[in-house]
Amino acid sequence: MTIKNARKGISCAIAVALAGLLALYFSNKIFPNEKGGSLMSILAYALPIALAAIIIYATRRQKFHFYTAGTFKTVFTIGLIIPATACVYAVLSYLSGAYQGQVSTMQIVGFAVYCLATGFFEEMIFRVLGQGYLMDGWNNEGQGPLGAIIMASVIFGAVHFFNLIQQPTLVLSTIAQVGYSFALGFMLGVIFYKTQSLLSVALLHGLYNFIGSFSSLYSTGAVAQVKDIAPNAILVSWVIMVPGLIISYLFFKGVYRSASQQSL
Repeated sequence: MTIKNARKGISCAIAVALAGLLALYFSNKIFPNEKGGSLMSILAYALPIALAAIIIYATRRQKFHFYTAGTFKTVFTIGLIIPATACVYAVLSYLSGAYQGQVSTMQIVGFAVYCLATGFFEEMIFRVLGQGYLMDGWNNEGQGPLGAIIMASVIFGAVHFFNLIQQPTLVLSTIAQVGYSFALGFMLGVIFYKTQSLLSVALLHGLYNFIGSFSSLYSTGAVAQVKDIAPNAILVSWVIMVPGLIISYLFFKGVYRSASQQSL
């Protein structure tokens, strides 16, 4: 592994992340709507997903897999730690908010499609492309795979700082989101390393968003205005992710050890 290759991988991963953010920004200008699950919010992902697909075809079509043989086995074993973590967030979110009213079946379906679209777009950008570039740049030598997964997760977490542009008062909430997004990225990165399947990480990411944010469909106007979280809530949000991080790391070690033995 050379410094030059590592820098190239990092530069490509950051560049594609910024390109994805810009595409999403301009697409939201074309389809302006802040309500997740509405037709406009779903259409806003059409352009970014198309852009990501073009980049994948142009740069990684030889290494791209939408589905692999071990996809669902991994999703329904180690992958379950991700929706389980989302369930904890969902319960805490529900207990801390004020909720009322009815939500139609179409609203729930729309929100599910929106979460799935978000999952596919972000996993195309940060796992298939970002983590893929990092793996290539670091040559899969030594701790290369682990370093690539961590770096892709750092980039994934860091881009959430851009949320401050739209909501500059939510500083603590954004810091918390950056932290648990890094942890989610690491868990998804390990699963992608194992499966090399976009479908596996996109489904888990979408499910995480759906479960973790479902209670927001029932939020009242007061909650919708959103207040920044308390400082101790940052620590709580990070601690929730610790079991998933540990389990994912141990899983990675097993997968990496098996891959190393097979290459001998």
